[in-house]
Amino acid sequence: MKREFLKGLGIEDENMISQILDEAGKDLNAKKSEITNLRAEIANKDKEMESLKTKGKSADSLAEQVKELQKQLVESENKNTEIQFSNMLDKAFASANSIDNVSLKANLDLDAIKNAEDKEAKLNEQIEKLKTEKAHLFKVESSGGNTDASNNTESTNNNNNSVYTPSGGNDSKTPLETQIEDALNGNW
Repeated sequence: MKREFLKGLGIEDENMISQILDEAGKDLNAKKSEITNLRAEIANKDKEMESLKTKGKSADSLAEQVKELQKQLVESENKNTEIQFSNMLDKAFASANSIDNVSLKANLDLDAIKNAEDKEAKLNEQIEKLKTEKAHLFKVESSGGNTDASNNTESTNNNNNSVYTPSGGNDSKTPLETQIEDALNGNW
């Protein structure tokens, strides 16, 4: 509002025009201040919305990471279970004096062993059965020492590449055999 506008309305008193303009200015300044505050609120709300959008994306990303880590954990647990099962087999094969672990393993019902409540007992039961049915897979204990069931003699060769199998004595293992067995059983 301008002075000329008020004079055009027939108001001639300068004092009255100043008071009207001052009052209108107060209202105008209050409205300007209100508009400035509303704009600041809108800017803050826009920032909050952007932050929430970013957090939403972060939450989705974190959920994906959690799923991937859970998958890796399951894979790791399965791998650990397989290693423990393999170590149990190797230990049982060594105790049973197996000649050929691969052939012995092929003759076992591995699913029945894995699903058994007492896996070691089920494995030993199957090995004992195979000792009678497929004795050629095992070393035979005799009073003269350990010999191969498929050969039942000590190996000798005329060209000095003989394999010596001791007769009698104790059943001690070489340090290398002990280290290999410890490694297979997870005793590093």
